[in-house]
Amino acid sequence: MFVQTPGVECAVPAEEIRAALTKHMSGDWGSDICDADRKQNNESLKNKGMLMSTWKSKAGTEFWIITDAGWRVSTALLPDEY
Repeated sequence: MFVQTPGVECAVPAEEIRAALTKHMSGDWGSDICDADRKQNNESLKNKGMLMSTWKSKAGTEFWIITDAGWRVSTALLPDEY
């Protein structure tokens, strides 16, 4: 299941969110993700732990995609909505 917060829905075009989600689902965590989060994601691939990716819209708005542990729900959100 995929959900998005009202903030990201208003701030980022839907096609940019979809493109980021496609990358997230293929193991691309975004170019701005820190090394610790990248390492955690790679470990989480082994045990279905939480995954996080970071993105910037064409207009420069930062947004995240987080998949919960167990991989049931992925959520797009703005950092201040976390």
